Amino acid sequence: MNYDPNPPRVEDTDPQLAEQIQLIAEGRHPEIARLEVLRDSIRYYLRDGTVKIKRVPVPGRNDPCQCGSGKKYKKCCGR
Repeated sequence: MNYDPNPPRVEDTDPQLAEQIQLIAEGRHPEIARLEVLRDSIRYYLRDGTVKIKRVPVPGRNDPCQCGSGKKYKKCCGR
């Protein structure tokens, strides 16, 4: 996997996802009131007052970097 400095737009690759993101950003999504993106999780605050948390794996210092540079995370994006 190589780093792409000009990735395709979400609207071009997945129009349904782009529409959902737009509804959340405008506060008009029927289920999700707001999102909170943290380093290790994404929190979905639902309209019924509940919160769903999705854990996101955090790379270790010596793991390969996710950007595809081939470097270790600590020498690339982990600075």
